Amino acid sequence: MERGSGAVVVGVSGSESDLLTVPQAAFAAAREGARLLVVHVVGSLNRDADGDVDETLLERFAAAGEAVVERGVALARATAPGLAVDDALLSGDRVGVLRAVTTRALRLYVGTSETSSVRPMVPGLVTAGITSDVGCPVLLVRGSRTERGGRVLAYLHEADERAVVAFAEHEARALGVSLTIVYRGSIGEVWPVGEDIAVTRLLVPQQARAHRLLASPRNDLLVVAASDLRSARTAEGATSLRQRYSGTACLVAVVPEEQSAVPLSPLPPPGH
Repeated sequence: MERGSGAVVVGVSGSESDLLTVPQAAFAAAREGARLLVVHVVGSLNRDADGDVDETLLERFAAAGEAVVERGVALARATAPGLAVDDALLSGDRVGVLRAVTTRALRLYVGTSETSSVRPMVPGLVTAGITSDVGCPVLLVRGSRTERGGRVLAYLHEADERAVVAFAEHEARALGVSLTIVYRGSIGEVWPVGEDIAVTRLLVPQQARAHRLLASPRNDLLVVAASDLRSARTAEGATSLRQRYSGTACLVAVVPEEQSAVPLSPLPPPGH
């Protein structure tokens, strides 16, 4: 079985800000009845002229990585007692490794420090590399915010509407909050949402109003399509994203065009 298959995966780098992702991921795994996989990736080490790696340096990196993983696992178990928690200490390109591990995962949680080296991206948004190819929703924990806003906001791009709405509906039901669906430009096909969820649909052609909605403290979660972030690979696209998401302080979920082969766990409506 693939390492992350059917699991909630959380990537930890060892920074204090990154550890904020662990409780979020642990709660989600417990809620979905899934196991949690805590992953730390040791970057590729430089080799000498003979192609060898300094063994002492390698051991030092491995020891540090083990400490990071152990801390993450301990925090996850303290957050959700009884949760099945696995760990993985891997090496290589961080983005590539996370993509490989999450091919059939339920979702991936990453912190802001995982994206700090990606200059063209808005600080706090996941890298274009991860969101382009990963087969599961990627959730970015942007800080230690604890207050609740009371809604999930789905921001619909030109495509991918069905996947975004489905994930947003799932999360709104799980959190017990309302769902607001924002259509940028025009309303295409209206995907139905369960009657147990209070839904508001807004057509927002004005960019300024869309920015205010995205930055609203009422949002517990913002759900966007992965394709909406791919434009960040160009200077013009990065500027547009920076303007659009700079005020966003809530959890951000980036949903791929095609969901993982592992479906979302069905959650019954409240009271059932």
